[in-house]
Amino acid sequence: MDFLDIDAKKMTYSWLCGLLATLEETNGVTESPWIEVKSKRHGPNIAEAVAALANADGGLVLVGVLDEKDAKGATGAERVVGVPRSEYENIIMSLSTALGHEVPEVRTIAIEEKPDHIALVILADPEKFEHPVVVFGKVKIRVGSSSTNADRPAIERLVDRNKASQSSGDTVYLVPANQSYVPYWEDTDPPFATIRVATSLLLGRTILDRPVITIEAIDVALRVMKESLVPTALWFMGALFDVELVESRNWDVIKRSARQFRLSVRPKEQGPWPVGDAGAGVIVTLDGQHLEASTTIWFPKSEKSNPLVLSDVYQVLLALLVTTRDLLTGVGESLVPDTITRMGTWRGWIQSDGGQTARELGEILDFGPGTRIAADYTTPAYALPDFRLKEVNIDSFEYLVRLWLDILFADCGVVHHEAALAALEKPFWFGRFQST
Repeated sequence: MDFLDIDAKKMTYSWLCGLLATLEETNGVTESPWIEVKSKRHGPNIAEAVAALANADGGLVLVGVLDEKDAKGATGAERVVGVPRSEYENIIMSLSTALGHEVPEVRTIAIEEKPDHIALVILADPEKFEHPVVVFGKVKIRVGSSSTNADRPAIERLVDRNKASQSSGDTVYLVPANQSYVPYWEDTDPPFATIRVATSLLLGRTILDRPVITIEAIDVALRVMKESLVPTALWFMGALFDVELVESRNWDVIKRSARQFRLSVRPKEQGPWPVGDAGAGVIVTLDGQHLEASTTIWFPKSEKSNPLVLSDVYQVLLALLVTTRDLLTGVGESLVPDTITRMGTWRGWIQSDGGQTARELGEILDFGPGTRIAADYTTPAYALPDFRLKEVNIDSFEYLVRLWLDILFADCGVVHHEAALAALEKPFWFGRFQST
């Protein structure tokens, strides 16, 4: 599945030749559970290859590349024969005819020795299709390095997979696990610690008629965030201060495309926590019917950087959950008014040092009086377990945060922490959301 995340700019002729050489060297053969090659279009052969991969774990279809049988001993670049440039439109039409409106992303690669030919890389992303993917009445599935007709049990599993995808809204695939890929901060102001939560919202099918995040939706997001717990009410760990005295800060749009936008608010000048020397960021992405969001709080490094105490983490996670819910609901209703929406699973991360080094989590978290029995536990980015909530309200969020913290203690080898969790007090703003 890593193949699907490769930047289009990196898919060059040299990249393709290197990929073939690497596959030959490591596997002995080019085709694999994630790679299929086709020298040219012949009937629905390319569409069937895309469908087989999409019905499995996804992968790439390389068009204009000789397979082992036709290569006759050729290796690497020798196997990249390409197809005429005029064939591009024919292949797109063939995919459209065979796959309906679910045409996958197709990337072109110029061939240095043949300026009138190109190679194609077709991304068979399972999340872009409804299952099973059928081509002219056939259901193909990838098994090992071959595509075969799916039997009845396999087709039933694909149908169940499609139902689960449509009903849960559980896809939050676009949020990077390592926060170094999220440019909320400048190189001169790297984070000491980062806390993030993410989830998705299933929108009504009418969003597919105009799958674009509008300017109006971004305006709604800015208004929601300005009035949200992050940062207006907390900014952060604001429970130590009167909410009326906490200064609000303006959010900026730092990136916008048709299906994604990012918001950010910078920290003040360096100051002691918890007064407010922290930054925050938001990513919102529209992926089919799923509206996905990640909300992040980050603490820049300073001479005064100390581990976050348990009550800090508790309040930050709780505020992030409430804010992410309100953000998704506001943006979702601006895109599809009166839609019936369902939240997906909730995910969380607690990370240190930009996620670049394997720091002991204890350097950014103060585990209190609990006894550490696994002091060698290290991780660059701690992912909190996924959870689905039946009710998306403040009480459910509070339950989830306590559960996350309990698991965090256990995974980090901390024992005798129950009293610390029990002593956590609900923030002053908790009651404000109990009826939500």
